[in-house]
Amino acid sequence: GPHISRVAKEIAGLAGGALPLNRSSSAFVRVDDAKSVIWSIMITGPEDTPYDGGCFVFDAFFPSGYPTHAPKIQFKTTGGGRWRANPNLYKDGKVCLSLLGTWHGEGWMVPTASNFGSTILQVLVSIQALIFVSDPYYNEPGYERDMGTPKGDAACKEYSAKRREATVRFAPPKRALVSTRKSGKRRTSRATRNRPPRYGTPSSCGVEAGSRAGHQPSVIPLIPWFIRHRNAR
Repeated sequence: GPHISRVAKEIAGLAGGALPLNRSSSAFVRVDDAKSVIWSIMITGPEDTPYDGGCFVFDAFFPSGYPTHAPKIQFKTTGGGRWRANPNLYKDGKVCLSLLGTWHGEGWMVPTASNFGSTILQVLVSIQALIFVSDPYYNEPGYERDMGTPKGDAACKEYSAKRREATVRFAPPKRALVSTRKSGKRRTSRATRNRPPRYGTPSSCGVEAGSRAGHQPSVIPLIPWFIRHRNAR
């Protein structure tokens, strides 16, 4: 369908160097070789945040209505449903982001004759810049009122310390490697059944702060690259 052609164009764009790739924080994509509408995504935690050094995996599914409708994104680095990494990242994999329609605010931009519309790259950059922040505690609705107060500073420090510890436990590079491999197997199964995974819908959640044929970008070969460059810092 038309959504396949659109996804192919976005894959080609990412393969051409559009993905952010630097020591501070990078994004990698792996595309299911049997069905290009099913992706595995890895985002590395930015420097100077509780997520620094972590590798965070997401599943992406592009429904038949794409790009009129946003892609479906599920967070996978949850420690088997034991860890809520951020007010915007739930234990059940829900990702709260206005661009995805899972939080209030300006949502997905539908393409027109003169506008390409919103893209998966914008989703990745938004997760990287708006969710993996230095003070994730304040992404919780209403908590920003305590910003700069002794109460808020203490709670923020405690929240960040717990996320930093959990990042080491649940999001090391080797765990991300295993997760992307397992996730790929599940996605192939879903593709065979033509049934997408369950994803979040709008509800009370963390506030948002402020192809070429045969082409298969892979996150797996890039993980050793990430480890080497992090250790070289």
